[in-house]
Amino acid sequence: MYIGNACIVPARGRYSATRFARPRRDALPTLTPTPLRMPSKALVSASTRPLILSLLRAGESYGYEIIERVRSLSGGSLEWSDGMLYPVLRRLESEGLVRSRWVTAENERRRRYYRLTPRGEEAAEAARAEWSEVSRTLAAAWAEGTR
Repeated sequence: MYIGNACIVPARGRYSATRFARPRRDALPTLTPTPLRMPSKALVSASTRPLILSLLRAGESYGYEIIERVRSLSGGSLEWSDGMLYPVLRRLESEGLVRSRWVTAENERRRRYYRLTPRGEEAAEAARAEWSEVSRTLAAAWAEGTR
């Protein structure tokens, strides 16, 4: 990383500044990989409930499958953990939006499957409408900012 003419480089677990000439622009590769940008904790937290409700609209699912589906849909930018997901599922269940049942798989492993209740279907639709409005508003604001 360059700051002015100083190049910040890792040195034994710390960063240090080394002064040398910045390489010419044409000497740099044209395609540099962009690191995945993880959304803020606040955004992840705010989107957890509507994401779970939306995924369960497609049908019954178990925790690990939900985590993997979110990872796939987000292209890897959303990394959910068991410790984050299960409390939300329990809360949704206590609110009557989700119902669960235990199923024993062929490998004798038990999985808890979750599905939406009719109230959960209504909540999923309401969440979709709310987030669609937020998305439209952000898109309009960003379009205004580029004029």
